[in-house]
Amino acid sequence: MQIGSGGLYISNNKGATYITLASNRTQFADADLWYRTGNNTDGYLIYNKEAGPNKVLAAPTTMKGTQGGDSYPIMVDKDHVPEGYTSTWLFAKSNDLGGRAIQQPQKGQVYIKGGKKHVE
Repeated sequence: MQIGSGGLYISNNKGATYITLASNRTQFADADLWYRTGNNTDGYLIYNKEAGPNKVLAAPTTMKGTQGGDSYPIMVDKDHVPEGYTSTWLFAKSNDLGGRAIQQPQKGQVYIKGGKKHVE
């Protein structure tokens, strides 16, 4: 899954404390391969091939730091999303990212940029 004008890949960081955007290149490793289930009305769950079918992409619902810059996405058990996190996402256009972004439906313009969450 790529976002932003630089086409940066969102990759599973295995046991790391958060997901980063590290590269605009891929070897098509399992860490770089994502799929989603759901719809753009109710939202999507986003899965990573390397993490497996029981983990989903989630992020805090409360923004920390400047414009949410200290709120990082993580992979969590799909049936045990931690309190204060959401695993439901929408895909939307973003002028700031030069293309498309993923956002939390209940928060409006909350999106992942540079591996961190931001608020427009």
